Amino acid sequence: MVRLPDRFLSASFACTLLVWQTAAPALVFASTLPVPSKVAAIAIVPALTAKNVPHMKVTASVPLVENNSPLMEPFRMGPGRTMLDRAGYLKTSATSDDIANWTREAKETQDLERKGRLLIQLGEVKIGTFQPTDGQRLLDRAASILPIDSPDRGLARFDSALALFYQGKNSEARKAFSEVYHSKLQGVNRRLASVNERHAAACEGYHQAHNNLGIPEPSALDPLCGVSSMAVCLRQMGLPYQKQTLIKLLKPTGEGNKMSDLVDGFREMGLTAREVGA
Repeated sequence: MVRLPDRFLSASFACTLLVWQTAAPALVFASTLPVPSKVAAIAIVPALTAKNVPHMKVTASVPLVENNSPLMEPFRMGPGRTMLDRAGYLKTSATSDDIANWTREAKETQDLERKGRLLIQLGEVKIGTFQPTDGQRLLDRAASILPIDSPDRGLARFDSALALFYQGKNSEARKAFSEVYHSKLQGVNRRLASVNERHAAACEGYHQAHNNLGIPEPSALDPLCGVSSMAVCLRQMGLPYQKQTLIKLLKPTGEGNKMSDLVDGFREMGLTAREVGA
């Protein structure tokens, strides 16, 4: 997965990179070229869009912000407080000791509000460290045990929608942000929920435009997309491409890999890889 400065934009385009599996060689190609060394080339081309179908541009209504720009108030150990900035990056650090202590307390405490608060913190750490699937599971659990009038319940629902978006589940994310926006939950930044709903809808439309043109789009991000792409390149060149070996080499997160990870991975295998932009 390619991560641009704004994670929303990166999640939007990451799905496009998955199309190589059904639309190759439009996005990824590999061959043994008539040069002194074998070259694995990774090419990205602009995706087509249909007329009057919403699609994402860098100048869209969601502004790019610095990763340390606060979304809400600075994080404190209190109801409704978030550890994330508006793009889903952690704006405060959590040490391994913090995570271990929160995990242990969440298992032991009988106070449901405290348990929910701890699950939110653990879920937000997952989102902030590119593990949205694990984060959503924790956040949904938190929302299910928190009182309806708790600001933390609203925060858990908002964060869960954010986790859906970073899994590439645009339709589900749009619906989740819409539900949060129209709910009476406390602890919700409704303006941002509305912006995120429109953004997810634009991504959904972008994929639908591709489907209308006969270009299949995935229903969710595949964290092993980069691993699979590399495997295809290596197989084409008659080289070993075992899945577990490539996972160990690329170390994909829950949102996949950066393009630079692939370039570095090929280099580690003694190949020359180049990133090509259009």
